[in-house]
Amino acid sequence: MGTWTKVLPTLFEQLRISQGQKDDTRYKTNGLALTNLSMVNTIELVYGLDAYQNKITTVRDTTGGASDSRPEGLDGQSTTMGSFIQGSMPLARDWTLQAGVRYDHFSSEDNRSNSDVTNKKQTDQALSPSVGVIWSANKWLTLTASYNEAFRAPGMEEMFSTGTHFSMGPFFKNEFVPNPDLKPEEAKNKELSARMEFNEILGGDELKLNASLFQNDVNNFINQITYDPQLVFGQLIDSKTTWINVEDAELKGFEIAGKYRIQNVEAGLSYGQTRGKDKSTGLALDNIPADKIVADLAYLAFQGDVKVGTRYTHVNDQNRVDPDNTVSQYEGYDLVDLYASYEPASGSLKGLKADFTIKNAADKYYRVAWQELYQPGRSYRLNLRYMF
Repeated sequence: MGTWTKVLPTLFEQLRISQGQKDDTRYKTNGLALTNLSMVNTIELVYGLDAYQNKITTVRDTTGGASDSRPEGLDGQSTTMGSFIQGSMPLARDWTLQAGVRYDHFSSEDNRSNSDVTNKKQTDQALSPSVGVIWSANKWLTLTASYNEAFRAPGMEEMFSTGTHFSMGPFFKNEFVPNPDLKPEEAKNKELSARMEFNEILGGDELKLNASLFQNDVNNFINQITYDPQLVFGQLIDSKTTWINVEDAELKGFEIAGKYRIQNVEAGLSYGQTRGKDKSTGLALDNIPADKIVADLAYLAFQGDVKVGTRYTHVNDQNRVDPDNTVSQYEGYDLVDLYASYEPASGSLKGLKADFTIKNAADKYYRVAWQELYQPGRSYRLNLRYMF
């Protein structure tokens, strides 16, 4: 089985109304994934290859300001290639052992000839094992304990951002400092999870519940920091922003989710919470997402091939912030998305999936925690995927 992913180029236009400026940012992703399933006696093997290339280009508008008053436009690309194998083997009645390993190789490159970045190309690789035990306790309850190691390469924005990050008034300016020597994150993840499924509660319906508890010990956690404040007569006039590696970090949290379907109507509700700290200092980590609630309501048509729905997201305030941060709290926000998908289960188009989404349908003005710039307003996204 293979999957070819080609995401149509995504163009964000950000209008800075008071400055009369318009920024253009274009993302493009191409990907290929090949997966196969084999049986060797009682052992089920899943193995495959995948490769993805991401490109980003940004054009900054400096109308009405100095040429160095805005972040420099990005022009870069990253490529990730991986291979994996995972085996499942029955241990005893109702018990299953899963074990696997994954290899990843990545490269990132800054294509700008005039940027301040000296090491314009970075490469790295990692081998990540995993193991888990699954207990099918009864017809409706499954419990899982797992351990896996994971690898996350630094993003192009984290390594290569340069120029002015943001300005506040005529005197204060925060500048990006590139860090092309960022190391990839390497995590050791432990998780306990429970899955419950109930059918025919009222007739023609089903209920699915999931809960998980996790702890991730991360080496070289990538953290955004603001530093080197410049004071004149007690007033902050300049500072700098960059990304660094936190040598020894810990993330803990839990997620709970439920989905209920009756006839052609489907509803879902989930809640997630994560806490992170620098184990060497005990201080809270930046870049940890705020607590989030997601509610979903959808209608299924044409035997489930077509799904039309709406999604509501509530993100809490994020007040676990380093005292040295220029922001004491990131305010929460509420978003509404509208979506439609088409994924035929049979026929000549089987394997095709088309998704159309109106993100932030209410055109809310908000920013995600740890971001200085506000997010785009209403946007329209189309994604096509084909599996063969």
